[in-house]
Amino acid sequence: MGALEGMITLVVTLLIPPDPKNAWLLGYSKNRLMLVGGILVAMTLFWGLSLKAWRDDAWLLKLSTRFKSIVNEFRLFLPTVWGLFILIYFSPYVYFWRKADLHPVIERITPIVVWGFLLSVQTLILILMFRRGATPPIPWNRQEEFIIKIKPHKVATIFGIISFLLVFIGVSFNLIDNMTTDFYLIHFTEKMYLDVELNVPTYFSALMLFVGAVLFGSIGILKKKEAAPYATHWIVLALIFVFLSIDEVVSIHEMLNRPVRFWIRPQGIFSFEWVVIGIPFVLLLTLLYLRFFLHLPKRYKRLFAISAGFFIAGALGFEMIGAGHSDSHGWDGLYDFIALVEEALELTGLVIMIYALTAYLAEHYDQLQLVLQNISKSKYYYLHQSFYAKYI
Repeated sequence: MGALEGMITLVVTLLIPPDPKNAWLLGYSKNRLMLVGGILVAMTLFWGLSLKAWRDDAWLLKLSTRFKSIVNEFRLFLPTVWGLFILIYFSPYVYFWRKADLHPVIERITPIVVWGFLLSVQTLILILMFRRGATPPIPWNRQEEFIIKIKPHKVATIFGIISFLLVFIGVSFNLIDNMTTDFYLIHFTEKMYLDVELNVPTYFSALMLFVGAVLFGSIGILKKKEAAPYATHWIVLALIFVFLSIDEVVSIHEMLNRPVRFWIRPQGIFSFEWVVIGIPFVLLLTLLYLRFFLHLPKRYKRLFAISAGFFIAGALGFEMIGAGHSDSHGWDGLYDFIALVEEALELTGLVIMIYALTAYLAEHYDQLQLVLQNISKSKYYYLHQSFYAKYI
């Protein structure tokens, strides 16, 4: 993955139009060529490791075992990696501070920052997989099935790490916006800013909502097979979260603003008009699901209540606070802060919800596993891989 992502980063970096004034070789400046050289070195390293791992199973097993021992024996390994990633993301901002014109710098460094973000997430996921109790991966050509036990706390930790990184980068980009008057910056900062539609955080939120829908639907189907009570409630929740996932991308709820504005003309905390319909919908859903909620085990009552509290506090509570502030003072720095808190609360609620659902599946259906099947058809190992979720 790192090698493929490096190739994409290299292509994007080379496609950015060069500045003729700074041309040194092939129309590119020394700084651009240094960036390209660094990408090539990292990409070559990743390709070399991939080929070595593919050809030498014993080396891969030895590397996996060694990496696991380092992760488990060095207790500060994870905080150290966290610190390095934060330093990597913070250092460009120090460099930006010294530049009068930030637009060309950000334009050229953005592909590398995005690649670094992807590598950081993948590395943190790998570290969590190798924590104490995990086993080294078995090479594909030595097994018929590769079973991954899905552990609720690890799933939640992975989503939590990604959410934290998105909030961290979003806050950093917002600070850059406030540090400069270069209006071209919005072309880059909006890609990671939490309160802008159709960007990286938007699609990640949509993914989390869809994962929630899949988990609600899985529980509902299993309950149907058992003829258990409230199976339909789980399935309806799955459909609601499918809608929320789509709405996160295409903003269907904002289409309610015009008709509400025409009939009611709300102001202040209701100036984002869709909340006038959103609040009664949440209250109605609460009443309809009260008995369902009360029948849940105590642990899951608490988890779902906390999850819903965080999500609704962000989606409705801070949405209304932001609406009241923008109606009185406009879209200033304080509004940006309110919007960031709103999105952070929503992400926190979704992380807790995914943990609660995976824990519920693991507890009530013994074990949640992902099974990858490998069928060798010849000595060249033409692989047919099928992925499916399996509940044992």
